[in-house]
Amino acid sequence: MKYRCKLLSIIKIIGIISLISTFTNPLYSNSANHSLILKSDGSLHTFGFNGFGQLGDGTTTTRNTPTQILASGVSQIAGSVFHSMVLKSDGSLHTFGYGFHGQLGDGITTTRNTPTQILASGVSQIAAGLTFSLILKSDGSLHTFGNNTIG
Repeated sequence: MKYRCKLLSIIKIIGIISLISTFTNPLYSNSANHSLILKSDGSLHTFGFNGFGQLGDGTTTTRNTPTQILASGVSQIAGSVFHSMVLKSDGSLHTFGYGFHGQLGDGITTTRNTPTQILASGVSQIAAGLTFSLILKSDGSLHTFGNNTIG
């Protein structure tokens, strides 16, 4: 039984890799429990654990196959364990998932299960830490938000 479970897990992983390989030049952002895929057409797809809405599909349902979240306009992605970040080509920042530590950047500490616009423009780079987020604005300034318990 132990080996059968491992074989089924390997088959599931191979199936997902085969599905992803049909995407053209995708970019990935993997966290410990969910993944984000940015296709060359600017669409965002996510799958994995979704207990806090970090897939951005409007639910907290775990997904075993990639689900399209945004149809176009995405230029960068960043994922942490329980939250995700999206930078759109117009420089706007969108976040979703677990927000207890303020890492979604919306000034409150609630969970969001759909992409929520945080800044309308001016963002050039994004990064997601365990319970914090970083953005580099187009003017060169660096901004962080979220948990700061250890500096």
